[in-house]
Amino acid sequence: TAVLEQGDDDDDDDDQSPPTPETDWFQVQVIPTSLVAVDDDDQSGSDNKINLQLCCLGRRQGVIVTLSLEGKKLELVGAFEQGILDAAWSHDGNNNTGNLDHSILALVVTQDDEDDDENDNNNDTPQQQHVMLLTMTQDFQVLQEVVLETIPAADDDSTNNKQQSLLFCPENVSLCWRPDGKWLAVLLPSLQQQMMVVRIWDPLSLSTTQPNLGRTEDGSGKLLPQLGYMVTKDDDSNDVATAPRVRKDLAWANETCSLLLACSQHVVTAKKTTTKIVLMEPNGLQHGGFSLPKTKTRQVLVQMAWALPPDNFNLLALHVRQHQTNPDGSHQILQDKVQVWHRSNYHWYLKQEFIHDGTTAILTQLQWDTPSASNSHHPTPPRQVLTALLQNGTRWYYEMGWNETVVPSQTNTAMVVDGTVLKCTPLGRTLVPPPMAAATVDLPHVVRHVALVPTTALQKQQQQQHGVVALVQMSTQALVVLGKPPSPSSKGRYKPPVILSALEPSVLRFHNFVVTGVESLVSGLRIDFVAVETTESISQPQHLLELSLSLTAEEEEDQSQFTSSKLECTASIPIPQDDDERGRVLAMTQWQSPVSNSSTDIAAPKKPVSVLVELDNGALYQYTSNAEDANSGTLQRFLCEGMMDTLLEPCPWIVGVERQRPQHDNGGGEENDFADDETEQIVIGMSWQKRLYCGDVLLADSITSFYVSDRFLCYATTATTTTATTSAVARGAASGASQLKFIALSQLFSLDPFMGASDENNAVVAADYEPRNVERGSRIVSVLRNKPMVILQLPRGNLEGVAPRALVLPHVLQQVITNRNYKVALEMMRQQKVDLNLLVDWNPGEFLSQGAEELLKQVTNVDHLNLFISSLRNENVTQTRHFLPDWFREEFGLPSSSDATSAFDFSTKVNQVCQKLRSIISDKARVGQALLLPVLSTFAKEDPPQLEAALSLIQQKAVEEDEHSRNRNKKPPLFSERAQSSIQYLAFLANYNLLFDTALGMYELDLARAVARNSQMDPKMYLPLLKQYREFPQFYSCYEIDMRLKRYPEALRNMVKSIQAQEEMQSATEVSAEGDSAPGREESGKLANSFHDALTLIKKQKLHRLGLELFHEKGQQREILLDLGDHLLNAGEAENALTIFLTMSEPMPSEQILRAAKKCQDWRTYLSYLLSTTETNDDDVQAKAREVAQEMASSVTAADLTRKRRVLSDAALILLDYCNDPSEAVDLFIQSELWSEGQRVAMLHGDPTLAQKCVDAAIAHAHATIEALPDRATTFVSTMERYSEVLKIRKEAYARGESELPGVSPMNDDAGSLFSAASQASHLTGASATSASSTGSSASYSSVISVSSTASSAFSLTGSEQTYRHKSKYNQIGQKVHKNQKRKKKKKKPKPNRVIPGSEKELETLQESLGILCLDASFMTSVSECIVFLIRSGQITVASDLYETYQSSLKKMRDCQESRMKKSREAREQQEQVNRREGIRPNAAEELLLSFVHPLETKVDNLVFEVLPSSVHRLFEYLPQELIQEDGY
Repeated sequence: TAVLEQGDDDDDDDDQSPPTPETDWFQVQVIPTSLVAVDDDDQSGSDNKINLQLCCLGRRQGVIVTLSLEGKKLELVGAFEQGILDAAWSHDGNNNTGNLDHSILALVVTQDDEDDDENDNNNDTPQQQHVMLLTMTQDFQVLQEVVLETIPAADDDSTNNKQQSLLFCPENVSLCWRPDGKWLAVLLPSLQQQMMVVRIWDPLSLSTTQPNLGRTEDGSGKLLPQLGYMVTKDDDSNDVATAPRVRKDLAWANETCSLLLACSQHVVTAKKTTTKIVLMEPNGLQHGGFSLPKTKTRQVLVQMAWALPPDNFNLLALHVRQHQTNPDGSHQILQDKVQVWHRSNYHWYLKQEFIHDGTTAILTQLQWDTPSASNSHHPTPPRQVLTALLQNGTRWYYEMGWNETVVPSQTNTAMVVDGTVLKCTPLGRTLVPPPMAAATVDLPHVVRHVALVPTTALQKQQQQQHGVVALVQMSTQALVVLGKPPSPSSKGRYKPPVILSALEPSVLRFHNFVVTGVESLVSGLRIDFVAVETTESISQPQHLLELSLSLTAEEEEDQSQFTSSKLECTASIPIPQDDDERGRVLAMTQWQSPVSNSSTDIAAPKKPVSVLVELDNGALYQYTSNAEDANSGTLQRFLCEGMMDTLLEPCPWIVGVERQRPQHDNGGGEENDFADDETEQIVIGMSWQKRLYCGDVLLADSITSFYVSDRFLCYATTATTTTATTSAVARGAASGASQLKFIALSQLFSLDPFMGASDENNAVVAADYEPRNVERGSRIVSVLRNKPMVILQLPRGNLEGVAPRALVLPHVLQQVITNRNYKVALEMMRQQKVDLNLLVDWNPGEFLSQGAEELLKQVTNVDHLNLFISSLRNENVTQTRHFLPDWFREEFGLPSSSDATSAFDFSTKVNQVCQKLRSIISDKARVGQALLLPVLSTFAKEDPPQLEAALSLIQQKAVEEDEHSRNRNKKPPLFSERAQSSIQYLAFLANYNLLFDTALGMYELDLARAVARNSQMDPKMYLPLLKQYREFPQFYSCYEIDMRLKRYPEALRNMVKSIQAQEEMQSATEVSAEGDSAPGREESGKLANSFHDALTLIKKQKLHRLGLELFHEKGQQREILLDLGDHLLNAGEAENALTIFLTMSEPMPSEQILRAAKKCQDWRTYLSYLLSTTETNDDDVQAKAREVAQEMASSVTAADLTRKRRVLSDAALILLDYCNDPSEAVDLFIQSELWSEGQRVAMLHGDPTLAQKCVDAAIAHAHATIEALPDRATTFVSTMERYSEVLKIRKEAYARGESELPGVSPMNDDAGSLFSAASQASHLTGASATSASSTGSSASYSSVISVSSTASSAFSLTGSEQTYRHKSKYNQIGQKVHKNQKRKKKKKKPKPNRVIPGSEKELETLQESLGILCLDASFMTSVSECIVFLIRSGQITVASDLYETYQSSLKKMRDCQESRMKKSREAREQQEQVNRREGIRPNAAEELLLSFVHPLETKVDNLVFEVLPSSVHRLFEYLPQELIQEDGY
């Protein structure tokens, strides 16, 4: 319909033949530059239109024509007389790579040789021809050209030359661009090599460089033979009739597949012809390949197409044509096949094959495409759609999606489709790396679909001889029934499923079917399944077919051979259609039930079979079988409480989960349509965009796969996955690594889809349990049923089994709680590095009552028991390392975390468990050699370690073994092999120095020698020491041992026993442990066991109480008491020292009594004892009394007003009573601000002058106070203002993490303060460090027992001294020398006293100043007494002024304090309101600061300003103002 326009200006167009209706158009392609839309500035109208231009190529006439779709006009560009063999654009519009502005057109043409002028003049002379490769711009300007092959001139009689010229036909030439346009490949015959050759060119240098040739991968450099499918144009051959009109033997992958070039290869031998696909790198070297399945008829590869990114490295589609030769010699096309191949782990699998009848549906074109998403709210889905165009104009669409086929049995057999072979691997027994398999099942045709039998049907068929495992559909629509093998698999050998029956193709065309049940009949089996009808057109309505397959056996009792089969369609249910579009089934699945351990959540009851059906628009329907009539069913809209009947977007992968409704949900509440429903259901699906949904709630936005196990929803995320909740994002849920995550199914049932992104839903979505990092791109294949393991398929194709902590913990607790199998649980925990404390902490009371005994019964391996004991710690791991959430505790019936903590004291857990294990062992029988080591472990693990009891047990066992031994040897019992091994084990558990000291403390020298022998101690050190102790008498030896061990009370007791026994040294040769004289021993050989030596020990170690108990003679007790009093007096306990001295009998220590009384300022006792004991005159007594009064007056300070008044008052009484000096006494009363008392004393002695002196002093004090109080109040206000500023500075510093929060003790040495940890968590931008991996640390499972005691016995192999941390603890060389060396102490620089502004020190200084400036009780008492005294003395005006000044200052200070507290409270409330109004969720640091109150802030807020007594206020109410002004009547 287009009009051809020929230019009149170009003379060269006269020689070109215009295209005619008979032109052989072989390629119509959009010119890439026409895809660019017109700019907005150049648009004349409002519509943004693209003027598409097509490039049309004619093969026979070799014409190039452009066609404008807007004007429907053709424009002749040029023509090649010999025709065009092939052509291709560097950007064909189907890729997303390449540059539109620089697309290049490549052509392979045949031209005559025009270089020879003679040949131009003589047209009768034959000319040679050139096969050339040309590149053109989008304006059809030739860029470069190169000659590929030269065909010699052919004479009429030269048959060879004719055949050579006939080889270069379009069917033998293929042209292909690399997607990025950097390389160009040409497949054509080579006259020199006499075969088809691939040439790979750099398009920018065609004429200057040599191409890369396709060569074999063996390194020999040979060219790849028999490439392509060579066709000749000999008139006697009919191959052209069978060859496709346009055949493509080359296809280039994208960069994600290493830019591999695929080429067909037809290997012809004498017996067979094999079609292969070889892959080549850009340099031409072969990079693997695969062979097409063998067929009985001849097949030809027509076209290859790589899938689009990102899956082009996985999928390659082939168009294969089969034909046969008729008796008359003609060729007939039988069928066209579309095969989809997948590469994994360097192996190519034939995954799908679609067959089209060659008589009615001839395939013409094959390409990958992505469907539009015009009806979707999301961007274009990244799904792979294969489009097949037939000759009759029909277009078939095949949507590709991956499904894992794993039989849900104990073996978890995985089935991998590879053409006509089904590869089976029992994942529960072994992991065979692909492409290998444990066994294979050969099928007659290519597998298209595998439908597994439901789990319930598998359980029913366990006792049957031939249970049905799966139903397989072939590419020919034939069905094959697979069953379990007749004989069970022997140990170590796996037997795959067997073929029970194979059905011929039926007239029914269906796909995507689900097996609903298997029923055993008298004469065979019946398999019921539901399938989707395959229609010929999208416009045709689709039906859901109820199919029944009956298998009949020869004998009723022996169903080993099925002789007949029958497939029936019992019902056809139409798929509901919408008003706008017709519904198509996207996915179907059966309902599955989770496992349950609680009584309130059990499996779903038996009911009619139902199948969940999803349409391509996301609508959900439910097919339900008729319980009365098995041949009919219904398809109704899926209705579920709290869930919409349509998913947010179509999900081709869906799983339906149902459970029985918990009993607490069936009771009260509002009535609804689902009140009578006993089950509740959820739907989990993954969309094409890899989004994971649970009903209408988005769980994750980028995953690779998911799997629903018995307890969890497991899904693998990508590195860019973020959960769909704002709270999760706020807490750093954006993970930098791919993870395997788990959400409990019980939590998913609690989701409320109508609440959207509520806090409750966010909490469920964000509460992924124990995630685990995996390799990016990993896919979940299966979750094993018999062990806690997830099978992953890594991106490169190999399998890997991992045991995530989320599956291990429930498995372990199920073994312990349900099965009471501690042995299996302990073994699993050892393998997966789970903290063994979990065996106790899940329920400590249950473990102590029953679990400990079961553990000792089942676990017979001593090493495992020792490992369990060594791992015990005084903490609850269910709240720290292995956190058990509430849903976990509800499922297993465990108490809540708060109840468990309050019911058991975990600070004594280790001691309770160790004592319980020992009691169980001792109750059953005496401790035998088999359980000796675990008992020793319990002793060493207690806190403090019971090493003495452990050594006593070893000694007892050694003596008993020696007594019962028939062959008595000369060795001591402790040096037997068993005793030595026990001591060696105990020395490994505890520090050997502590163990040696413990043995010495038992006064068992043989035991100490045995311990030292197995502790790598130097014999030169311990042998002389033990020899010395043996030479000492009994009690004195014990005394020396106690002194070495610094057990001074025991040393004193043993010394007293030695003194009482009058022990003496037998030998004068004495060598101490250190090589010098032993402490407290004479060098002459006499023992230091006298009372003088004991008193020296008492004085040095302060053992006075014990000395008084051990020594009963009065003289000895007096010396001890005198030393005790002196010690107390020097220690600052003068009052206790005075009491000790006064309790002594005559003669009393007068000097000590007076010195103690004077030091404690007990002047009454001092003066009374002085008068009673000394013979002095009155002058001496007055002098002593005046000295005491002066010392008391000089010891007081003005800061402590209360003590000042008390001490000065006592000093004034001393001067009155003992010195008769009223003048000095009144002065002291005035200094203590006791004016009334001073006035009383003055009037008592009749001295009016002294009385007036008191009044004058009170008036002067009042005037000074009146002047100081306003300044004091002003200073308080300014200090409070500065305090508020510094407090704000400090809180801001805490928020920035610059300082640790004061008043918060760190959890441990490594964790830092509580606020510091929260502050660091708030600044994290990646993954949280808690998602700790789930592998754990092996360091926490060593057999080392750490004992926390004053003398630490931690099993460190390094020295305890900081200087020798690099040395082994057994290497003592140099350490003792180092202890005696004098270290040079560095001079400490004096710390500056300058207070840094805004620091914590300034805040403390300000708080202290405010406390001093505050009007406290002592200051108020002084002011009130001064006011009353002045009024009574007639100084009413001065008293009134003091009263008014105090009241105004008090109000000013109080208002300042209340104002600061009010501002702080209002600022906090305002910030909380802003956060709630704007929806801001503060991080951990901000939340802590909002509720945090500085300790100093509490002190300032609690400052008390004392009010004058009410009597003073009423006094001024009674007095009139005139009286106050006139100063009395």
